[in-house]
Amino acid sequence: MKTIPNYKPVKPLLTVWALWFAVALCALAAQWAWGPAQGQGLDLSNSFFINMLLGQFVHLGWAHLTLNLLGLGVVLWGFERTAPALLLGFGLLWGLLAVPAYLTWVEPLDWYVGLSGALHTVFVVGLLCAWRQWRAGKAALVNARPPWPLLLLTVGLFIKLALEAKQASTGMPVDAWLGGHIAIQAHRGGALGGVLAYWAAAPALARRGIAR
Repeated sequence: MKTIPNYKPVKPLLTVWALWFAVALCALAAQWAWGPAQGQGLDLSNSFFINMLLGQFVHLGWAHLTLNLLGLGVVLWGFERTAPALLLGFGLLWGLLAVPAYLTWVEPLDWYVGLSGALHTVFVVGLLCAWRQWRAGKAALVNARPPWPLLLLTVGLFIKLALEAKQASTGMPVDAWLGGHIAIQAHRGGALGGVLAYWAAAPALARRGIAR
């Protein structure tokens, strides 16, 4: 069979950048329609959960929106080589549903806006997938040590959540640059959602042989 020089396979339709672009469009549209949310959440329906769900795409201001979109882009790019785009997309969708559910029934808040909770979900899903890939490959290595970037990211996440939990005991911290309170409960809920999303999705993906 004759091969084609310099052939490059077609990339799958669902990539992390298509995912980021879709979220960015929704967030920009919501910000223009309902933002900036200064000191209050959305009040579009009688369902608190629905208001929380839609409120994730609204931010305190353009700085808040930019920070979250940049953060999501960095997380998706950072785990692009170790996690299937399908798994990262599932993690983001799961986070968008799990965070408002967590803030409605587990650690209730009066209101919440922003993507930081779902961002934590995607980060944890990507991190766990990276650890899984390392475990799968270390069998071929002698005296394989955990890679320091994964150790640093994991320890950093635990320290961040621990410091936020300590801050929560003295009230909701305020970020002057963002112009409002930091919803650290959403970060906890997002991280927990990431563990649950990976636990639910990874075995099914492995059985189907879905990989990058």
